[in-house]
Amino acid sequence: MTGNAQQLIPFWRALLGGALLLILAAPVSSAEYQFSPGQGVWDVTGNYSNPDITATDTFLLTQDDKGKITGFGSGFASDSGIDVSLGYDFRGSIKAVNNLTRVLLTMKISGSATDGVITLPVKGSVKFVFDVDPSNNLLIGSGHGRLCVKGRCERANGLVQFDIPPAMDGSWTLNLDNLQSVNQSVTGTATATLSNGRTLLFTGSGHFTSSRSLALINLRSPAGTITLKGNPTDLGVHLAKAKLLGQSIPTSP
Repeated sequence: MTGNAQQLIPFWRALLGGALLLILAAPVSSAEYQFSPGQGVWDVTGNYSNPDITATDTFLLTQDDKGKITGFGSGFASDSGIDVSLGYDFRGSIKAVNNLTRVLLTMKISGSATDGVITLPVKGSVKFVFDVDPSNNLLIGSGHGRLCVKGRCERANGLVQFDIPPAMDGSWTLNLDNLQSVNQSVTGTATATLSNGRTLLFTGSGHFTSSRSLALINLRSPAGTITLKGNPTDLGVHLAKAKLLGQSIPTSP
């Protein structure tokens, strides 16, 4: 064997070894998937207001990773010489089944009413049922409850509508750049970003069959789970099952 041939052997060994390493530890996909409001994830966190001629209500809602909602706010009204000051405490949840996303809220009310001479305590409770209108970015629904002033109570029923805070339209993206297939096992992390900028970090696991170029990827997070199936080499991965922020997401066709 000539000297040149002897020098080529280590070179080709290194080249083939590097190629093998790339195959065994290859990215499952280097892709960012876009999901429209039809497969939306809704986060109703934000500030809300309901200004009226005789009353002003403002409140803040916060939605956690499980879809539970808490909040607080205040209201002020003045009519016929009576001033009413109220504090609000919210508890509720958001859920989605099929193409319907629903928000359930209970608002506890406490405060006072005064004519400048006498001040009386005010208490009450209202239950709201809202449906998300994805076309107009609205919470549309109704409220049913009662408001009591020193034991005298009146029903508080009616239709209610609020604008969902800006930037939230239900769309979201899923980035798989940090997932890898090692010895046909999928590991790594992925990130989902909602339209309002909220990010959800996932840990990935699953398997990749190189001979058939098929992958099953499970993503887990405190915010929920995502299952992906398909052919990652040609970006053919699709959403097989998902539940995020308490909402079941319609699967990809």
